[in-house]
Amino acid sequence: MERLVRVIAIHDTAGNVSTLVVSPADARRAGVDLEPWQYMHEVEVPDLVLDADDAQIHARLNEVIENFRIEVDTEVADMPKAQLVRKSSTQAY
Repeated sequence: MERLVRVIAIHDTAGNVSTLVVSPADARRAGVDLEPWQYMHEVEVPDLVLDADDAQIHARLNEVIENFRIEVDTEVADMPKAQLVRKSSTQAY
């Protein structure tokens, strides 16, 4: 059985991802100290499971940082929803 993950993206106002924090989906939420220009949102990363070997996990996370940015739906007042979008497009992943 695949172990699901929770991914927290640390990003700037333009959505550029600087850090991805990965933990088991059922683990306590991680706390991160943010700089004033940084934001933190939980995002879904398809094709990422904790059962993969470390090299596969790191390769997938690096691919996300290099090729995607975070787009935040500011229409949701209480808890803005964030999603990965390709850097060269506005289409969601």
